[in-house]
Amino acid sequence: MDISYLGLLVLILTGVMFLRSFLVDTKKIVIPKWLDFSMAFVIVLLTIYVVYDTFFVISS
Repeated sequence: MDISYLGLLVLILTGVMFLRSFLVDTKKIVIPKWLDFSMAFVIVLLTIYVVYDTFFVISS
């Protein structure tokens, strides 16, 4: 995996953060807690995978 995937992950995380705040604050859409927790869980797992694959697998 290349370092560009890490940049792509940062862009995706920033986009999700701004999209969520736009939907909640501007459009007054209520996002259920179970959806928030599942999105956070997927983002954490994806972050762990990308960081591991980018920094630890390349160096070995």
